[in-house]
Amino acid sequence: MPQQRQFGQGISGNARQVVHLTPEQRTRIIAKTEAGCKSTELAEEFHVTYKCIRDTLR
Repeated sequence: MPQQRQFGQGISGNARQVVHLTPEQRTRIIAKTEAGCKSTELAEEFHVTYKCIRDTLR
């Protein structure tokens, strides 16, 4: 088990950065998917991973 961080201690630079989509971006992703755009194209357009698109559609 990794060592637990103490209050005030720095966060590792290896931590993942989480991308949060705005409600507007989510709406656009859903609309473009319904219009026939592929998830890989949407991932490139919105600068997110394919998994982020897939999770949004789920």
